[in-house]
Amino acid sequence: MTTITASPLNKQLARFKEIHVGGAQYLDRLTAGDREAIPLLVQVGKLIDSIYIRQHWSGNEALHAYIMGQDPREAKLELGLELFKGPWGLDEEKFIKSIKEQDKDGHVHQKIHIPHEPPQHGNYYPDDIKKQEYLDWVASLEGQDKLDAESYYHVVKRDAKTGKLYAVPYSVEYKDFLAPAAELMTQAARLVSDQSLAKFLKSRADSFISNEYVQSDVDWLRISKESALDVTAGPYE
Repeated sequence: MTTITASPLNKQLARFKEIHVGGAQYLDRLTAGDREAIPLLVQVGKLIDSIYIRQHWSGNEALHAYIMGQDPREAKLELGLELFKGPWGLDEEKFIKSIKEQDKDGHVHQKIHIPHEPPQHGNYYPDDIKKQEYLDWVASLEGQDKLDAESYYHVVKRDAKTGKLYAVPYSVEYKDFLAPAAELMTQAARLVSDQSLAKFLKSRADSFISNEYVQSDVDWLRISKESALDVTAGPYE
C-alpha cells in the first residue's frame, strides 16, 4: 500500500487563471504552412518541458511518472506538477510532502524521497556534490575538459564505480528529447513562410545534435520582425 501526503493547493492554484490566447486577427496572418508548423512546434515545447522536469531535481521524473499513473487520478497534484514542474510551489515549500510504501511485512519506507527544498544546483550536478569538490575538480582539468566542466551546455555527473566527476553535453544527456525535437524543428522549417525563421529552426535543430549554440543564437536574433511566428527553444534560464 502506498500513501501520498500532500498540502492543499487551493490558494496557490487560485493565483492562476486559464486564458484563451489568439483569435482570428492572429490566424489571418498565418500561411497554410505556418499553421501546419504550429502543432510541430507545440510538440517541441512539450519535449523541452520534459527536459526541464529532468533538470529540476534528480527524482523529478520518477515523481511525475508516479503521480500521473495514479488510479484514481490526483487531478490537483497533476496540475500542481504541471505548473511548478516539481513538488515545490510558489513559496518553494513542497506541496507533496511524502510518498510512503508499506511492504508485505508491514514496514513503511519512503518510495520517493523528496527534499525539503529544491536543490540549489538542480539536477545539473550530483545530489551529494559540494562546491569545493567541484572547484577542486575544475582546477585539476585542462583544455577542452576544463571548458566542458564550466560550460553552460554540459551537466556534471559522478561515476558510480570510481566516484569521479565528469561532464556530459546536453546533446547526450537529453538526447531522448533533443533528437526528436530537432527532427520536428527541421520539419517545421520546411513549412514556415518566413525564411529567417526557417533558418533559425534549422540551425537550432543542428544545435540540439551538435551541442554548439553560437550560430543558432545569432540566427535567433536575426529573425525578421515581419515573421508571423516567434519561436524560442533552447538552453535558456
